[in-house]
Amino acid sequence: MLIRKTLLSAASLCGGGISVRLLIKMTGQKVIFPFYHVVSDAYLSHIHHLYRPKTTFQFIKDLDFILKNYNPMDIKDVILYRDAGHKSSKPSFFLSFDDGLKEFYEIIAPILLKKGIPAACFLNAAFIDNKDLFYRYKASLLCENFLKQNKDYDNPKVKEWVKNHKYKSPEKILLSLPYQKKEDIDALALLVGFDFKSYLAVEKPYMTSEQISKLSSQGFSFGGHSIDHPMYGSISLSEQIRQTALSLDWLKDNIDQKYRMFAFPFTDFGVKSSFYKHFEEVDLIFGTAGLKQTAVKNHLQRIAMESADFSGENIIKAEYLHYVLKSMVGKNSFSGYD
Repeated sequence: MLIRKTLLSAASLCGGGISVRLLIKMTGQKVIFPFYHVVSDAYLSHIHHLYRPKTTFQFIKDLDFILKNYNPMDIKDVILYRDAGHKSSKPSFFLSFDDGLKEFYEIIAPILLKKGIPAACFLNAAFIDNKDLFYRYKASLLCENFLKQNKDYDNPKVKEWVKNHKYKSPEKILLSLPYQKKEDIDALALLVGFDFKSYLAVEKPYMTSEQISKLSSQGFSFGGHSIDHPMYGSISLSEQIRQTALSLDWLKDNIDQKYRMFAFPFTDFGVKSSFYKHFEEVDLIFGTAGLKQTAVKNHLQRIAMESADFSGENIIKAEYLHYVLKSMVGKNSFSGYD
């Protein structure tokens, strides 16, 4: 993480003097898979305490840079790239978005359609139609609640809740809780009177089935992203399989598309080869390890683009610089397989 931040800073300081085409030539990596979750000019309480999303202006600037240096790929192109052994004759990119948030329908898709850029969106089966909310988004909402309601700090029940955790502040506890402790977030919400169902009903942070269907008819692709967004490395193989299969089943039952895709929530770190063997018939499986080679044919790695402090140009150039450094010590490939 420290190396990546240092490279981002370096790319920001001297990025204008580094040619992407030179970096492509140095590394031989012609294809990139950038991804986002959301793009918005609004204050999103359920995301604000996790990271800062890119604004519409920043997103368009990212796209303009990428289009200047790479050719857009659709899902068929990615399949051809897979079948060619992860090789391409020209610099190309495949864009994707995670979690199925409503901004994909309201903001992102119109921009992509205007620019002629294909894209995929990966969906959590439990959140479609705003049936439930990602536990990390719940944590962000409660952090927001504590900022606005100082009186909640003095709530004896809240103080007791805090005592049962490692940190002393509710905000720090909330943002540190893993998937296995997500019930603690619901318990705290009950103590302070925060109703997640009401938030879902009013704000509707996720896309509806109808919106997803419309986007599919416009040419956008969709993939699975688990049921409710666990860290795969922290759950059993059987649960990994269940989460993946059910998210893919929703797509099969609701969207008419030829290819099956899946993107790991968080990261694929810690996922063993038995998972990939089980899902070897899935057309594409995406991780989040950045610019890296992979040994499994249908497994590809994506580049996270959501650092609001850095442009897409700097993020991509930093990935190439990181790849070069890793190459020097033979660590430029994904080593998560057992």
